[in-house]
Amino acid sequence: MHALVNRLLFNSAVDILQTLVIWGVINLLEGYGNHNTSANGQGA
Repeated sequence: MHALVNRLLFNSAVDILQTLVIWGVINLLEGYGNHNTSANGQGA
């Protein structure tokens, strides 16, 4: 029973980490896109 609980906790932790990583990548890409456009606007 204890092993089952540990497995469930581990699986849920992995799911949360994967979601955080995906959101982090999306935010980074959006952030870089915004920085690039704003930098180009300031340069012009």
